[in-house]
Amino acid sequence: MPGSHKASHHALEEGAEFQFLPNPTEILPDGRGGLAGVRCVRMELGAPDATGRSKLGAVPGSEFDARVDLGPVADGFDPMSCPKDTEFSAIKVSAWGSIVVDRN
Repeated sequence: MPGSHKASHHALEEGAEFQFLPNPTEILPDGRGGLAGVRCVRMELGAPDATGRSKLGAVPGSEFDARVDLGPVADGFDPMSCPKDTEFSAIKVSAWGSIVVDRN
């Protein structure tokens, strides 16, 4: 978690509740055009792969609904796939979808 211990402590003093490894799966409407909450499933770290990076997996039966006051939308975190019929299809990508580069 980024941030200092002091910032975490102050957030807790102000009523923040930290949840680690939840994965949002559904937006819950309030029936009036607003947001009532977010349905989530808890995730756990699996065994590391050959690169040492652990994959996440859902914990069966761990679904929960979180009441929220605000739901910011974030776009742009997932890489876009390259069209197959263009010169971009020659670009090598990792299993995570990011571009594979050399040291240059």
